[in-house]
Amino acid sequence: DTSAEALYWMGRARTANELQMAVRFVQAPVQNVTFAERRGKIGMIVAGTIPVRAGGNGDYPAPGHDHGYDWM
Repeated sequence: DTSAEALYWMGRARTANELQMAVRFVQAPVQNVTFAERRGKIGMIVAGTIPVRAGGNGDYPAPGHDHGYDWM
């Protein structure tokens, strides 16, 4: 998991482009990253991974006791 590395590089990003490169390391579940540059550029990046379960289609909560719905 390189999410800690993403935080390291995100903390050192000086431009929107550098931040965009840093969030590519996020492997945690999806995070909203909001930013603003000193030159006035603002934005939001949705970064991370979406967990997928072996069973179901996401319409209902998965029964935690059934191993057929474990995370893949």
